[in-house]
Amino acid sequence: MIRQERVFWVSHSNIYNHGEYKVRLLNDKVVGVGDMVLVKFSNGNFRGVVKQTAGFGWKEDRAVIMIQFPGKTKGKKVHIDSVIDKL
Repeated sequence: MIRQERVFWVSHSNIYNHGEYKVRLLNDKVVGVGDMVLVKFSNGNFRGVVKQTAGFGWKEDRAVIMIQFPGKTKGKKVHIDSVIDKL
């Protein structure tokens, strides 16, 4: 199920475009770029760092974020329902 309403804009001031997108997890924790998270895959749970929460293009599902895992040079796109906790 697509959960686009859980991706929202947080403004840092009244200046246009001064803010960032955040994601509300199923446990009501809020994560943004730079936060360490726990991601569930079919072969286990893995820790990673959020690298991107929006801006993948107009055809991309907004319920997708990019996570970079330790030892990897590129991030992996995952659905926000796969992110189970903020560490």
